[in-house]
Amino acid sequence: MVAVLGLAVFAGGLAWWAIAIGPQPDYAGSMLGGMLLTGIGVGLTLPTLMATAAGSLPPHSFATGSAVVTMIRQIGLVVGVAVLVVVLGAPGGAAGRLAAFHRGWWVTVAIALAGAIPALVLLRRGAAAGAAAPR
Repeated sequence: MVAVLGLAVFAGGLAWWAIAIGPQPDYAGSMLGGMLLTGIGVGLTLPTLMATAAGSLPPHSFATGSAVVTMIRQIGLVVGVAVLVVVLGAPGGAAGRLAAFHRGWWVTVAIALAGAIPALVLLRRGAAAGAAAPR
């Protein structure tokens, strides 16, 4: 549940930027709140997902399995940056660049919220496995 909350908070920070950032610079009013939310969201999500993935590995596979989990995270990061670059494109003028970043933030919000689906599935699988385990 912590990862799902983290993804929602992260998406909230991105939505903050998409709504609050305009053509005039305003760090405290536009940028800071989104930075705090995205930082909290990442802090809640990444350690939880990494611990969940690595914690489910048998001891003899821990080193290789945790390396594979880290590699998958790195590939996801690269693909995410590539998607953002495609969404941003090469707009001209300040208004075009701002509109491109707003599009990019909204696409990233959608991806973050879509990431909550596998997190919920993992959460339910873990709860079902815990309920089925003998006591």
